[in-house]
Amino acid sequence: MPPEQVKTPAPTQQPEMVEPAPFWRRKIVWASLLAIILIGGGIYFFVNSQPAAQITTNPTGWKIYQNQEIGIAFEYPESWGEIFANSTKGECDNLDPREIVSGDPCTMITLSVLYDGENRSAFLAAQTALNHAHPLPRGSFWGDTYIGSPITLSTYCASKTPNTCTLRMNSKGVKYVKDDIAPDFSGTVKAYLMYSSHEHHSVVLTPPLPGTPQEAEFNRLVDSIQFIQPNVGLSDQNASTIEKINWNIEKANPNIVDDNDYRKSEQAIAVDVTFADNRTKRYSLGTAYGCTGSNVESTQDGKRVLGKVNCYFALTGVGFVAYSQNGKFVVERGDESAKDGSVKTTVLLEI
Repeated sequence: MPPEQVKTPAPTQQPEMVEPAPFWRRKIVWASLLAIILIGGGIYFFVNSQPAAQITTNPTGWKIYQNQEIGIAFEYPESWGEIFANSTKGECDNLDPREIVSGDPCTMITLSVLYDGENRSAFLAAQTALNHAHPLPRGSFWGDTYIGSPITLSTYCASKTPNTCTLRMNSKGVKYVKDDIAPDFSGTVKAYLMYSSHEHHSVVLTPPLPGTPQEAEFNRLVDSIQFIQPNVGLSDQNASTIEKINWNIEKANPNIVDDNDYRKSEQAIAVDVTFADNRTKRYSLGTAYGCTGSNVESTQDGKRVLGKVNCYFALTGVGFVAYSQNGKFVVERGDESAKDGSVKTTVLLEI
């Protein structure tokens, strides 16, 4: 029997030895990779860190309207064409001297646009306190809705249907109420109600042409509204400084003579502000009871206090303080709670 053949296994092939790249070559490769990562990350950061595009205050197709008599400025669609201003005076020629208010022209100013090439449609009405008290005889008008003070504006919706009446603030910091009102009880209109510190302090707006594309643009107009000093441009808002003030405290209801009617004691509070150019303007601040005023100047918490009014009635207190700070003139009202003595502060005027 022949001997068994034993096959010699083929020699195992050894892997080829590759000489490692020199250190300087590996350094270049890693540096290149690192540069790519950094450049890519830098591009990502640059793209994602750019500020968002800013909306201009006068976009294409829109214009800026200013009315120095009312002291108001806003954006409006250029397609509206010309804005017409009309001023009507109330029946204030034969007033009781006690009712005359310095600086109150007893007027209502309306702004309107043409809607058919011939007839005008009003969209803004601003009136003074005297005009509201003594209007011209005519039919009811949505612009007659009256906002007499910041407090009236803040509490306007308290007795309204919540889903139709809301208190808001536009992008310029102006508070307003949006509500459905029925000026003649035959239908409702969408109204925007505002309070201005100028003499035409009750401002009411409504879309000029309900149901048209202009109504959709109206929200932008309302959002752009800002109040400016009358007869002073937008760029000169801080041109005037306050020299002094004087409080004006009068009976709010001079025709009420019944001692049992608490409204007989109600007082109308106003402040006469004198500017550096010797102009004096009166600003209505609302009503209170049992008030006395003082114009003694003092310094308090970094503020230049120009005067105060203290009111006490039925175990509750109300206070008004006028001061200047950081280039602004401010009048605040503080209402003391009869329950816990806490004080709620409301800014009534800011110039």
